[in-house]
Amino acid sequence: MKSVYLRSPPSANESLYKTRQAVLSELSREFKMNDWSRRYRPEEVPPVYRASKIVVNIPRDDYMIDVSMRYAEAMASGRFS
Repeated sequence: MKSVYLRSPPSANESLYKTRQAVLSELSREFKMNDWSRRYRPEEVPPVYRASKIVVNIPRDDYMIDVSMRYAEAMASGRFS
């Protein structure tokens, strides 16, 4: 099973994602993960969630209190977020 990270659309300001990049880099050293450097099409998302044991949401650096659709998607797939 994999841990999952589904990349958000590219941002004009990549500096907003420094924490996300650091955390994902560290997690990928310890856990088998999906390819978090690529974007996933909507139809690819459900299988990735279903194949995952854990789903992690790492918000942007400028808005650390983030509740995104990722929570609902993870719960709908039967995974915790």
